[in-house]
Amino acid sequence: MPKIFGFILQGNTRGMKISVILSRFPYPLEKGDKLRIYHQIRLLQKEHQVQIIAVTESKPEPEHIQELEKISSEIHFYPLQKSNQIWQLFQAFFKGLPLQLGYFFQPQLFKDLPKLLKEFGTETAYFQLPRTAPYARDLKIRKVIDYQDTFSQGMYRQYKKSNLLLKPLLWMEYKRMQRYEAKILDRFDASTIISEQDRELIQHPKRDQIKIVRNGVDFEFFHPNPRIEKSFDLVFVGNMSYPPNILAAEFLVNEILPKLKSEPKVLIAGANPHKRVEKLSSHQVVISGWLDDIREAYWKSKIFIAPMKIGTGLQNKLLEAMSIGLPCITTPLANNALQAPKSSISIGESSDELAQAIEKLLQNPNQIKHQGELGRKFVHQEFSWEAAIKPLNEILQG
Repeated sequence: MPKIFGFILQGNTRGMKISVILSRFPYPLEKGDKLRIYHQIRLLQKEHQVQIIAVTESKPEPEHIQELEKISSEIHFYPLQKSNQIWQLFQAFFKGLPLQLGYFFQPQLFKDLPKLLKEFGTETAYFQLPRTAPYARDLKIRKVIDYQDTFSQGMYRQYKKSNLLLKPLLWMEYKRMQRYEAKILDRFDASTIISEQDRELIQHPKRDQIKIVRNGVDFEFFHPNPRIEKSFDLVFVGNMSYPPNILAAEFLVNEILPKLKSEPKVLIAGANPHKRVEKLSSHQVVISGWLDDIREAYWKSKIFIAPMKIGTGLQNKLLEAMSIGLPCITTPLANNALQAPKSSISIGESSDELAQAIEKLLQNPNQIKHQGELGRKFVHQEFSWEAAIKPLNEILQG
């Protein structure tokens, strides 16, 4: 039996009792799903009592637990066991389910969950990502699922870009996830997703019932810092083991930079750089890896670029860069979810178009400043976490 860890904390006694079921321990904030749920919990706890129940791939660090103790009433986490994961993957394969459901399924949590919810007095259980949906089976309380984005479409875009050996596996996972995303919609009392673009990709006749709950950005944290010298011309930030970010980094270095007349200094920053990303390091390109304060990457750079070729959902990195006041360059794919006006962002599809956008800004410091100011104004108007949490609060209260 796996070792279970739980912390019952002092918190407010107002509002509802909400249990949040997660497939990852939501700290540190190096992944988009962690960032989204962390700020949702942080703001929900101001009005309600929030219980965190998370599956983890390893035991969290004490300081990470302490960060969550500040924003919740109760914490339980269940480390996954490698031997069990192999068996669960085997079962998912033969049941025709997405493999990621097997990878993240913890049988002991499934067994304990009704008791944990009952003891806490849960009124609404909030499940993040379809991979947590199996835990909701047979629960008799109000259940809400957050798709976040359309995972099946992300798998499809990876399939399109993958090598021949991986294509059959990715195609299988894409089709299975597509069916599963549609299937679970009827199992929950309400559902949420990050953008209209992602909602349209759910293959269900009642997909319009899925409510849009956007992300936000912490404006007080992600602020301009003119005192720090700009030592890089371009910066790209993200979890560098995530396939869409790996492909974007390779696209930037191998296809966009060679098209430039100048030789800009480039910083690629973010946790867990894949070997393919590390190979991009050169006299022109710096691969920083994990930074204790990711703002340093933004502050040291003149322009933010996110040349996304695959991926779904809203790119938090764009919100952060714009909040800091950096002019941003990205692809239509990324801006479809963001919906930033053309005056506040530069858009390009091909390597030629993106290279032209870079040259245009580098040659015009006034345009760098002007576009950065417009971008910052845009995200401040449209993407506060406080505004983003209002529809979720209403949904959770039913």
